[in-house]
Amino acid sequence: MKKLIADLSEFQEGIDFAQMKIEGVEGVILRGGDGTYLDKAFEGFYQKSRLRELPTGAYWYSRAVTAAQAEAEAALFYERCLKGRKFELPVYLDVECDAQGGLGRDGLTAVILAWAKYLQERGYLCGVYTWPGWVRDRMHGDKLSGLELWLCQWASERPETDCGMWQFGGESNFLRSSVIAGKVIDQNYMYKDYPAIIKKQG
Repeated sequence: MKKLIADLSEFQEGIDFAQMKIEGVEGVILRGGDGTYLDKAFEGFYQKSRLRELPTGAYWYSRAVTAAQAEAEAALFYERCLKGRKFELPVYLDVECDAQGGLGRDGLTAVILAWAKYLQERGYLCGVYTWPGWVRDRMHGDKLSGLELWLCQWASERPETDCGMWQFGGESNFLRSSVIAGKVIDQNYMYKDYPAIIKKQG
């Protein structure tokens, strides 16, 4: 399977969800926040995704450089974005900031696992968003096997590393127009039936 998924933040505020569906979008992943900052469009986007019956996931752009900071980000994400809401797609930790790039395999893996543990204990299917090179060179992939993988590679070819979600374009897009419903959007192909997986796992 391959479904077109849009990931959205306040930078796309005002986008027409009905028009996105007309143009082929089959699900959305919404930014909850960045570090300790809450995305001001999250609540409105969530309500619109429900109205249009779009499978929905969420992500948090992480600034954490310790396990304790990662757990604090997860707690904020849970309390302000996830709690009491329904999601058919995974919740992801966006790992890409410069400070995290210098942590080394042990440090970055510890950050990811601490974040995921907090949310897995509360019943969420968790994943990590990053670049293929970071998975290869900056993480202990064997320790992250229980997490879903969402990879960013703006190119015409899918990453060699297996992943459930591939972000293939944004401002640069080698497969489609970068614009959907009048906005430049980061675009993804989903290769796993996450709604079915999440339903099965309860």
